[in-house]
Amino acid sequence: MPRVNRTKKQRELFVIREFVGLLGYSVCRALSPDPPAPDALLTLRKGTEMKTIAIEHTEYFNDEIEAAMEGKKGKTNSQGMPVFQFWRKVKESLKRRISQRSRRYDGKGMIRANVKLSVNRIQKQNPRQLAGELLDFVEANLGQRKAKYDRRADFDGYPTMKNAVVSLRFEVTDSWDYFDWQCQNISSGVIGTDVRKITERIKGKNKKAAKYDCGTASEKWLLIAASGSTPGNRAAPADAQVNWVDEELQEVCGISPFVRVFFWERVSQWYKSLKPDEHAVSYSGH
Repeated sequence: MPRVNRTKKQRELFVIREFVGLLGYSVCRALSPDPPAPDALLTLRKGTEMKTIAIEHTEYFNDEIEAAMEGKKGKTNSQGMPVFQFWRKVKESLKRRISQRSRRYDGKGMIRANVKLSVNRIQKQNPRQLAGELLDFVEANLGQRKAKYDRRADFDGYPTMKNAVVSLRFEVTDSWDYFDWQCQNISSGVIGTDVRKITERIKGKNKKAAKYDCGTASEKWLLIAASGSTPGNRAAPADAQVNWVDEELQEVCGISPFVRVFFWERVSQWYKSLKPDEHAVSYSGH
């Protein structure tokens, strides 16, 4: 998975390079040009074939607000949603608190935020207070059990946790100095592949593509990636039932200025060529 300390441009290029490698291409040259160019200009080689392509990259999130994808005023994409912003502040506070304490922790946790609280009341919560309660809760339970889920009934004495957290799972040892918590918004429910959201992604990129300066590129590609950077940044397994022949999806791909359009589930390692339409999904590396 792309490292969190990379810049947005570096992460995009990392994901793009990884994907074209799975298609069997080696990258001879890679540029990340400034807008209005696409995210990457790559010179690729496969056997004796060499070509330069322009690739636009966008992330797929299964927990986005529908209006956000349509670009309506006042809405933002998944990384701008209140839950994401709140959780980012929680993690920043956790990092500061852990660095100031004498002991080191390895913590791998999953927080499932109640969707009603997340949307309507999360901004009334104090992220620093939640971070403090999470760390205090972990310390109070060190050595008492291995891995299990704690739920609201276990959060007596931790009011912010009781108000904002549905369940918590963590594992801690004293020997490692790595600490990482993840937040899962249960509005996403079961991880799935939503054709409507993919279609909206393509629509938005189709509008922008006309302004791109593709330089010497002979082809223009669009990569929609479920990279796994967050629990909502995932899609269903490859064998899930997905309506890839959806009429609107077929239409937006047909009129797209991109020569190729791909949807890639990076964690489960499968991808679907939407343009040209290949009926079956392909497994990465095959």
